[in-house]
Amino acid sequence: MNKEWKGNSLSVAVQTGMKTTWHPEERATDDFYTTDPKAFGMFLEHYRIDKIVWEPACGTGNLSRVMEQICDKVYSTDLRDRGYGESGVDFLQCDRVPDGVTSIITNPPYSLADEFIKHAIDILPVGGTYIALMNLGYLAGRKRFAEIYSSRWLEAVYVHCGRINCWKNDDRTQHSSPVNYAWFVFRKPANMVDGLEDQPQIYWMD
Repeated sequence: MNKEWKGNSLSVAVQTGMKTTWHPEERATDDFYTTDPKAFGMFLEHYRIDKIVWEPACGTGNLSRVMEQICDKVYSTDLRDRGYGESGVDFLQCDRVPDGVTSIITNPPYSLADEFIKHAIDILPVGGTYIALMNLGYLAGRKRFAEIYSSRWLEAVYVHCGRINCWKNDDRTQHSSPVNYAWFVFRKPANMVDGLEDQPQIYWMD
């Protein structure tokens, strides 16, 4: 029998960006939730990523290691030192992407999801993509629509039909999650006023 997810309502709230008054010890440190490489592999079966990419919240390197097998160059950085990549790099303070980067791919801190999207679009070259694993519920919200979606940067959403692993503080004894996840693909438009020409597409991965 598979082990059931051991989290609680706070785990759902943190990963959906909800505000809580729960005890801080129950929250993942710095919103640190690592991604199961298998989930990223599922996405790569449906989407071809660029050859020079940046993982700005690389954590323990789960996504970076997969990308290193198929990309020409992967820049891996993180604000914290988690034993992988270059630490001490604050993505939100970077004023440009590393040389040649046309795509930023990450599982961002959920409390900074909006900021990550806006900053990525700001520093990426025209046509560059920001790809983030986020809660499917991120599609909702009036404030988010006003600040993110109304700008028409969203190109596609790739939805995981089943549950995937996203480990709190990289605790891999957790085998499932109550959260529904999807990969959000944002693209920097040539015309920042009008945004992308086409409406975003939704794809399902099973």
